[in-house]
Amino acid sequence: MTTTIATITDDQMVTAVHANLAERDLLPGGHRVDTGYSSASALVSACREHHVALQGLIWPAAVPHTRTVYHRRPSSSTVTISS
Repeated sequence: MTTTIATITDDQMVTAVHANLAERDLLPGGHRVDTGYSSASALVSACREHHVALQGLIWPAAVPHTRTVYHRRPSSSTVTISS
């Protein structure tokens, strides 16, 4: 288990979690995560670096030019990444 400072986001920790599991030969083939842990970069690095299929919803972009007054729901898109 790793404790971090509050400014480290969950998706930044996915690589550290997988590295820790790899050291102990405990990497899963698939890893289901909540929206805090899923991002495009986390999906790609989990697959490329550890051959783990990271599965979770990805929030739409939250930059000013994409914001609306409506409540946003997570994307239900499926992303497949081949290593």
